[in-house]
Amino acid sequence: MIKELAVRIYSVCPIIVRLKASGAQDIKVLRCVPSRDGRTATQELCVRCESCSMRMLRRLFQSLPNVQDVSFTRLGRDTYFGFVEQRDCVCVRLGLIDEKLLHIIPDDESMLVHVYFKGEKDLRRFLSQLERRNVKYVVEKIRSLKEIGELTALQEKILRLAYEAGYYDVPRGASIVALAKMLGISPHAISETIRRAHKRLVEKYLFLE
Repeated sequence: MIKELAVRIYSVCPIIVRLKASGAQDIKVLRCVPSRDGRTATQELCVRCESCSMRMLRRLFQSLPNVQDVSFTRLGRDTYFGFVEQRDCVCVRLGLIDEKLLHIIPDDESMLVHVYFKGEKDLRRFLSQLERRNVKYVVEKIRSLKEIGELTALQEKILRLAYEAGYYDVPRGASIVALAKMLGISPHAISETIRRAHKRLVEKYLFLE
């Protein structure tokens, strides 16, 4: 049975450290999905920063060591989505890129990693690998797909992204159009998926035991 693991890894992302050192104290990486193409690591980032303009955000990331390319687009009032290519990434050294990552939420002291596994055996292999590398970690949650509820994988992905991007904030931090651009699908498809997901959640909450 497919498992989802939420594990807090006590290894600091160098990007966070360097961004804070640059003076951008209110910048927050809401979500990171790293990937690798040969020797280059690419981070798919969702970032919130009230004091940043688009130009300032690009300049901040371009000033970081090992960064080769940066591209961002605005999702909402203070939320941005983009890609950062660099020659080195802590997630590569930790072996995270080789797993089925959902996303990573980094902060000043650690990284909350959400990752999928085909079963219990693969999950335990991953944790053993962290231990062999002397990586300190705390397992926060393990759940199987049947425990996720009535949502489809796409519905859960879109709701997570909408929440992180500020779609449910008041005032709204990101629009349906911005979410559609981020995922590469039509605004109509996003809107319909969110409505269907909301209906399932409301039915489960109000009418099911």
